[in-house]
Amino acid sequence: MIIDSIIQKTGGFQPIKVTENSKAQIPFKDLLAEAITQVNQTDAASIQGNIDLLTNDEADLHTIMINAEKADIALQYTLQIRNKLLDAYNEIMRMQV
Repeated sequence: MIIDSIIQKTGGFQPIKVTENSKAQIPFKDLLAEAITQVNQTDAASIQGNIDLLTNDEADLHTIMINAEKADIALQYTLQIRNKLLDAYNEIMRMQV
């Protein structure tokens, strides 16, 4: 699936392992909460790298820049998912019953 390949390439998210038997058992809100938690962890790693760089704790600039880009991509990805969910909600609200 294209979304899985995007997630793996960005490195910002770790794909959640879902088997065929467990798909019906995992609520969507839990999957969404897990994804948001991963975005927060990626952002925290980026912030910690920036702090290490500022305090001169022998931080590797390349790793810090990579973590910052991962956090940025993860945030952009999350915002796009939010936008698509809102679009879907608005489309459902416009349906005639």
